[in-house]
Amino acid sequence: MNVLDVDLDFFTSQVLYENARSPREKSAATPWSIDRVDHFLRHYCGLSSKAPGLVVEQHRDVYYFARDSEKRGLVATRNLWIHVDSHSDLGFGTPAMEYLAHGDFVTNYGPSVNSNNFLLALLSTGHIEELHCVYNRSSLPDYDPAMLRRTSGGYAFDNHIGTPEISFHRYTETDFVWNASVDFVFLTLSPEYTNERFFDVADYIRTTFIEEVSFVGA
Repeated sequence: MNVLDVDLDFFTSQVLYENARSPREKSAATPWSIDRVDHFLRHYCGLSSKAPGLVVEQHRDVYYFARDSEKRGLVATRNLWIHVDSHSDLGFGTPAMEYLAHGDFVTNYGPSVNSNNFLLALLSTGHIEELHCVYNRSSLPDYDPAMLRRTSGGYAFDNHIGTPEISFHRYTETDFVWNASVDFVFLTLSPEYTNERFFDVADYIRTTFIEEVSFVGA
């Protein structure tokens, strides 16, 4: 499946981080206009109409949905995953290899799966075959480069993280264009990184591009 995983905090004038390198007040963040959001999703992410999908409060809920939905055929293993976000969600703050040096991420750190590292969990459990990370132009590099190795086609994740080979691709906003189908859409609201001015953007994405499926979180 081709999965489009969108975080609302991507559509922002100021990227908010939880560290001192780039302090931001979330009240100062301004969302993109509806027209700009619509243009980006249609012309860069390949959405033209509604696709099956899910709206969640926190990004960690995407992991729990993927983990529990496979038996219903909604998000199978070995997906091509497009992660549109101002943050990598690859465990910034705790090096990925530290998580994974002693075996499977979920086996050792299952209770620690959170919105900052949920993509590591999905990589570890085989849900992702290719990861395309699309960042806001103001985003900082916030992943551990030690988790990657060079390949003939670019980069792939270290085998400690997932096998067979999982390719990694990084883009900034308009550097990315997706011309194939989108089979499933996630929208994460991430209230820690947005404010009430983003509500209209969330509602527009939800009503224009997502045919929601039911889900009870973990």
